Amino acid sequence: MVLDFLSTTDAGRLVPAPAGGDAQSEASEWELRERQEREEERRREAEELGGGDEEQPLFLPTPSLMASAEEEQAEETAFRCSFLRLSFVISMGLFNHTRIQPM
Repeated sequence: MVLDFLSTTDAGRLVPAPAGGDAQSEASEWELRERQEREEERRREAEELGGGDEEQPLFLPTPSLMASAEEEQAEETAFRCSFLRLSFVISMGLFNHTRIQPM
C-alpha cells in the first residue's frame, strides 16, 4: 500500500521525473548556458579591472604602503632611541633643577 502511494505520487521522488529523453538534454543545455554566462561575466570583470586575458600572478608584489619586517624593526629601534634620549634629557633637567635649589 505504501509502495503504491510512493510510486503513484511525487512524494517519494527526490528529483522530478524525466518527461522523456528531453529532460536530461534540457538540463545539460541549461548547465552549458550557465557556464558560458559565468565565463562571460568573469571575462567582463577582468576587462574592467584591466586584466583582460592576461593571467595574473598568484602573489602580487608588496605595496609600498606596507613596510617590510626589517623596516618595521628599524623604525622601532629609532623610536626606542628617541625615547631613551628624551628620558635622559628630562632626568638631567630634573637632576639639575633639584641640585641648584638651596635647601
